[in-house]
Amino acid sequence: MDPENASVEGRIANVFQKLGNNEAALGAFLSSGRKARNRGAFEEAEIYLKKALELEGKQSSSRHSICGSIGGIGRFDDAHSYLDRIPFHDFNPEVLETSFQSI
Repeated sequence: MDPENASVEGRIANVFQKLGNNEAALGAFLSSGRKARNRGAFEEAEIYLKKALELEGKQSSSRHSICGSIGGIGRFDDAHSYLDRIPFHDFNPEVLETSFQSI
């Protein structure tokens, strides 16, 4: 298996989710989304990261990643809407940096 293949890891994440292992599925969706984003496949990254958002609950790592991916394809208003959903106490330097980069 190619460790940089986002689609294979996305399929593995789907299997984890079907088996009820949401923690492993979340990690795999986040990883596949980041890999897709890193190779410039922003729309593919958005699909994986939205699945991660469904599993994530109140954490902010998926929202930060999806904001970067959506901002990468020029949808800045959508990117900011994801940042707006992060509770204020969860803001950290990475989130603030992403916010300023997508302006």
